[in-house]
Amino acid sequence: MMVRKLLPLALCTALLTSLTACGGNSSGPVSHETPESQETLTEITLTAGETVLSGVLFDNETARAFAELLPLDAPLWDPAPGYARAFDLPRRITDAPVRTRAYELGSLAYWDEGPSIAIIYNDNREETVVPVTAIGRLDGDVSIFFGYDQPVHIEEVKAEEAPPPARGGDTVLTALPDPRIRQTFYLWEEGNAPAVTEYTVNSGGYFDEPDFRPTITSFPVPEGTSVKGAVLVCAGGAFQFRSDENEGTPVAEALAKLGYQAFVVDYRLRPYTQQEGALDLARAVRFVRKNADLYGIDPEDIAVMGFSAGGILAGEMLLHWDGTVSPAALDSSYLPDELDAVSADAAADGMIYSFYGRLSVGTTDVELLRSGELPPTFYCYGTEDPFYRQFLANASAAEEAGVTVHRLQLDGMPHGFGSRGGWLEEYDRFLTDAFSRG
Repeated sequence: MMVRKLLPLALCTALLTSLTACGGNSSGPVSHETPESQETLTEITLTAGETVLSGVLFDNETARAFAELLPLDAPLWDPAPGYARAFDLPRRITDAPVRTRAYELGSLAYWDEGPSIAIIYNDNREETVVPVTAIGRLDGDVSIFFGYDQPVHIEEVKAEEAPPPARGGDTVLTALPDPRIRQTFYLWEEGNAPAVTEYTVNSGGYFDEPDFRPTITSFPVPEGTSVKGAVLVCAGGAFQFRSDENEGTPVAEALAKLGYQAFVVDYRLRPYTQQEGALDLARAVRFVRKNADLYGIDPEDIAVMGFSAGGILAGEMLLHWDGTVSPAALDSSYLPDELDAVSADAAADGMIYSFYGRLSVGTTDVELLRSGELPPTFYCYGTEDPFYRQFLANASAAEEAGVTVHRLQLDGMPHGFGSRGGWLEEYDRFLTDAFSRG
């Protein structure tokens, strides 16, 4: 899949009525042939609201320069109604691109004079109007961009690093944590993870392979910093991927510098259910509480938080799977162990552009929220987020249910801002207050 038309505001409106008018910049060689397949440079994801599209960047000079700008949050504008959406770049990324007018549906097309990139979501023209450079493609249903005018978040999917060696064992049941170093442990004993989903073959383009095992990774408080408590972080990704590079690692590192023993939970994604992923988080909380002395924390000072789908996952755990609720309640074949007797309660919850509910739907069921006996909850969201009104409604329902709610609104911020936006300082104050209540 390749490119199409990027109609900058500077071009005449005749471009909408004539494919040959304003033939465009002629610098650089221009091809009119059907695009040929290109080698892949890297995989990417594009998040538009709660829709996540996977894709690739091609292995060419322009795409490599674009990859250096990632992760990127960008407002969309409409260069050609019914044809393409575009976003501007902070700077030009190439001087002499090889240009083309050929394209395929889903193309990512770079226009140097913008500098801008178009997302081609409709196949209704013969060729692009101005010469562009094919830098990649998006897979999946790009028709979502019909009428979509909210910002998008684009990031590179980086290969996961191998977990560092564990001391005493490689699972949370057998490992000996060392609070001085970063460690990764599997959450379940091999062959004994509670599940109702049978996943043996990756025939549907899932992010994780069938042999994936959920993990918890520790981010220790730096030496010389007073320890305040623990926070478990769940990155988002619409349950299709985990945005650890934007919402996991940088957030955990920032929390550790603030004095929190931080942990990133890599939970199960689709085809697994929201309930199965919530059990992964509950298991992680039990591990941290069991080892509270080693991590230098009060066992009551443990918080969970999540971004987008990660927050929904945390909410699912707090509503239905905290305390000592056994994983066997979901999967009767699961064999409980000593860790299941440890409480999975949390003293606080962080909903970062997220809510209690399910994917794309925040609940306003006050009785459901009241029944969960939810901890103090920190809501942080941007006014340019497509789910903005749902955040407001969900937080209000939680307040009506008796939950202590703290709201932080970031004017002009879109979905997917991760650790950006300056919210961590206020979240630190919220956690300090929530832990003092215990």
